[in-house]
Amino acid sequence: MFLKGNVRKKNNKTYNYFYIVEGHRDENNKVKQKTVLKIGDVPREVAENILMAFKGTAFFDINDIIIEKSYEYGASMFLNEVWKKSGIDKILDKKYAYRIKMMALNRLIDPRSKNDLVNWYTGSFFSKDKLENELNYENLYRAMDYLEEHQERIEEALNDHESKKIFYDITSSYFEGHHCEMSDYGYSRDHRKDEKQVVISLAINEEKQPLAIKVLAGNTADVSTVEERMLGFKNRFNLKDNCVIMDKGMVSKNNISKIIENGFEYILALKLNNEIKEIITANKNIEYQKYDETLRIKEIVSGNKKHIICHSTYKDFTDKESRKSRITKAIGELSKLKEKKFKDHDELVEKVSKIIFRFKVSKYLKVEYFEKAFEYSPLSINEEFDGIFTLETSKLDIPANTALEQYKNLKAIERCFRELKDFLELRPMYHYKNQRVKAHVFICFLSYYIYSIIDQQLCKAKINMSVETLLDNLKKITASDLVCKNAKTTKISVIPSELIETVTALGYKTIAKI
Repeated sequence: MFLKGNVRKKNNKTYNYFYIVEGHRDENNKVKQKTVLKIGDVPREVAENILMAFKGTAFFDINDIIIEKSYEYGASMFLNEVWKKSGIDKILDKKYAYRIKMMALNRLIDPRSKNDLVNWYTGSFFSKDKLENELNYENLYRAMDYLEEHQERIEEALNDHESKKIFYDITSSYFEGHHCEMSDYGYSRDHRKDEKQVVISLAINEEKQPLAIKVLAGNTADVSTVEERMLGFKNRFNLKDNCVIMDKGMVSKNNISKIIENGFEYILALKLNNEIKEIITANKNIEYQKYDETLRIKEIVSGNKKHIICHSTYKDFTDKESRKSRITKAIGELSKLKEKKFKDHDELVEKVSKIIFRFKVSKYLKVEYFEKAFEYSPLSINEEFDGIFTLETSKLDIPANTALEQYKNLKAIERCFRELKDFLELRPMYHYKNQRVKAHVFICFLSYYIYSIIDQQLCKAKINMSVETLLDNLKKITASDLVCKNAKTTKISVIPSELIETVTALGYKTIAKI
């Protein structure tokens, strides 16, 4: 192949047309020329470079290529497409939508404080938008104030489809410091009773998507949140059968009454108190039915409610092991205490009582006190209720195994709390004003909403991969700006075919088209 030029003049102008041609012999063995490519009117040096490229010959030195900048690309582009399809942007005010998107997607990719968000942004492919000014301190805080003010409207718009059931629970999140206005000491699910905290209530639907979240004062009791939230859910969301599923920490007789008064049915786990023990004992003659290899169940209908008694072999084992461990540790501490001297009888009783209380062994050890000494001895242990847990439901027509299955789905809300705290890094909170703390938690809520969409799509596509693993794999895809002899281009790193197949199976084509 070689370059052939053709000079033409028209209207007192000269045009240099170039062609790439190839020589070959015809049937009479005569040399003929065949046009392979019409280049057109370009400078000769450009035509020569095109010819070299066409031949596969490099027309520059590899050392001439400069990587001007590299970006995280895969996760950013994928999550951007998920965000667009979710319709969240249509719900938000256009003035704040971009800022909110960046804050929410950042928590899925590389959680940063609001002050450090620009540093993450400049290292991601989003920086091609050149909207760093949108993400300055003042603009982000204005967007957060907007979110806090419009939270309920946004929740309702995200969940305008029909929901059948509500799974409800609360958790707590502590603060490093004591400046948050609504933080207080309370029951800590993070095992940080030394730190002030806020309480967070969360509701999700049967598809494991978050419905609503609320930040409450740190000393809020679990049971005190139920009535207000239930009535709110009924008024705000399109609920089909108004059934709420909650764990035993939410249950009180008053709450059950309020749930019914607000038009809800319920499936609840109950504490194993004396009333429940009496029901179990009184119905010993009813045989358990096999639920699976580790679980047996039986149902007892009493008036307008049904109790489902469950016996788990795994729980039976852990109950016995936990009790044995507590007794062993308590005896060890009491043995050490016996060797010490006490200034008076009251000090003796106080120290022994602390050990009994800490290891919860008052039912298993008998303690006898003397003036400045004590003795302890084991009590007989009733193992009748080991492995037992009990559900109560107002749905009399629901089979026991179905009620249990629906209750087991409550674990999805526990997973949601874990993802909020660990993967999305709800903590540490860098905000102290009430509205900013609420807005920060709601940003994490929006992040988890996107997370839940991807998780649901992975399940439907029967892809055995976690959202975290998918995003980790996507984050390895980078984009680089290349410069060579005044020419600029952007190239994407090689994408594994398996990753392309996964993203395509989920219904997203941005990555697959690269």
